Amino acid sequence: MEGNEYALIFQGQVVEGADLAVVKEHFTALIGCDPAKTEMLFSGRRLIFKRFATEEAAQQAAERLRQIGMVVEVSAVGNKEAANPVATQLTVSAAAKPASAPKIREMTTVAQMPPKVAPTTTKERQVPFVFSGSGGEFFKIWIVNVLLNILTLGIYSAWAKVRTLRYFYGNTSLDGSAFEYLAEPVKILKGRLIVVAFLAVFSLTNKFYPLVNLLLWPIILLLTPWVVRQSLRFRYHYTAWRGVRFAFAGGLWDAAKAFILWPIAGILPFLIPFSWHRQTHYLADNSRYGAASFENRSMLGDFFKIFGILLLFLLVMGMAAAVIFFMGRGFIGAGSLSSKESGVLIAMSSMVAYLIIGSILAVLYRVRVTNLRFGKTNIGPHQIVSSYATGSYLALVITNTLAVMLTLGLFYPFAKVSTARYAAAHTAMVIAGDLDGFVADRQAEVSALGSEAGDFLDIDIGF
Repeated sequence: MEGNEYALIFQGQVVEGADLAVVKEHFTALIGCDPAKTEMLFSGRRLIFKRFATEEAAQQAAERLRQIGMVVEVSAVGNKEAANPVATQLTVSAAAKPASAPKIREMTTVAQMPPKVAPTTTKERQVPFVFSGSGGEFFKIWIVNVLLNILTLGIYSAWAKVRTLRYFYGNTSLDGSAFEYLAEPVKILKGRLIVVAFLAVFSLTNKFYPLVNLLLWPIILLLTPWVVRQSLRFRYHYTAWRGVRFAFAGGLWDAAKAFILWPIAGILPFLIPFSWHRQTHYLADNSRYGAASFENRSMLGDFFKIFGILLLFLLVMGMAAAVIFFMGRGFIGAGSLSSKESGVLIAMSSMVAYLIIGSILAVLYRVRVTNLRFGKTNIGPHQIVSSYATGSYLALVITNTLAVMLTLGLFYPFAKVSTARYAAAHTAMVIAGDLDGFVADRQAEVSALGSEAGDFLDIDIGF
């Protein structure tokens, strides 16, 4: 039939014996779409899922969906019939499945399986992440990016971001294989144009209609969860390792709770650890490698410990700063400085003290939360290890900050590389058993349909 296309038709049915919730979860991870969109596709209505130019391509895509338990038809449709396709049904039932199709009970995700206890014969090995980039190499990329951004009035920033991420991903490897960043600059540019347009409207209304901005702030607040989730979905979908893409399946309501409701509740200091805890689990537990789920095992008590340490440090440093302040004030008052000069000196000293205390607090938080977010996360039987240390990381931050300031920003690319090298050197994975087999399983679960996620994730809002 000349001019026909071949469509995948789906009516929300799953093969006999399949768990509907499991099939939905596999589909969500496979495509990288919003769970709400998955519910819509499984509503029971007759929907055209995808169209292909050849029957062979349609059958291959349908077979991949059937392997995760979906009942899919392949229909030959003309261009004018796309809205209401009628064709011979090729529905696959449990009895008609190919002999090679996996059993549904074998498709249970890692998150739904009870924790695996590795047999004593399982060989474990700890494999470190490796960063092989250099400051000199990245400086060349960075300086070109800066110059082209200036010449194009910022339009090149999307290409600059892709070049930067591809450099850092390509130079970060695990077990001999480098990560990949697969996004195209145009998709990032779309997101940035949207943000720039919104900021332009915000700026104009602030100048000519200040009261209108009172209405825009709630809109910005409500958009925050969507921006966070969209950026994560985009970044994960276009990140791959050994040919398998990552994915992010977090919901909007969960994002709103993690990044708006709990932080607002954090006005009460004793609720701050709840915010850290929910954000950590939102980021980790909704991450996927292929169809395999990450799982973070950190407890609320772990974050209360961090909060207690930070609070104790702040109290001790605050008392020490107060003592030094009053002693210094008395010393200055007894000297030959005028009251104005004394005030300037005291203000500068206080500012330096606040910067030092704030920097140490930030480092303490970053080190301990990073070790919780990564060091207590596993994927399947494999465990991530994070060994950030407060002393070494603080030394890195101080060195990089001073070097950037003394070179008027030119040391920035070297600082970024040294930070990436530190992160890789203090992160590893304890691999239980055969990692190649684990990756092969993920490749089998992820179909070529995963590349169509660009239909849903065609812009990147995050900078």
